[in-house]
Amino acid sequence: MPSGKVQYISSMGTRSTLDAPITEVTSAYYTTSEEELFILCNRTSSGPVTINLIAGAYHVTGTVVVKDKKGDAGTNTVTVNPSGFETIDGASSKTITANQGAFTLVFSGTEWSVV
Repeated sequence: MPSGKVQYISSMGTRSTLDAPITEVTSAYYTTSEEELFILCNRTSSGPVTINLIAGAYHVTGTVVVKDKKGDAGTNTVTVNPSGFETIDGASSKTITANQGAFTLVFSGTEWSVV
């Protein structure tokens, strides 16, 4: 799995670098793992993409970034579904409908929030 470097400043003010896994989704359906941070949707054929998140409590960082890398979400949407009874800002899913659109999700302990 490829990774990218992410720089962040800890709560102690220390600057650090993290190797962040980058997942490129090329199929219609995908279920995340506990370590994924960046999900780039680049389906090899036409059609919508559905991303199913694992339960937030099992996700290592509690943060997931989803992007329409292919650039056709205006026609072929990217839908993200939380696990079980979890929600995304109170909703049962979050959809990218703009070409090259993206959003970041953060898990709060009970639900995912768009930030």
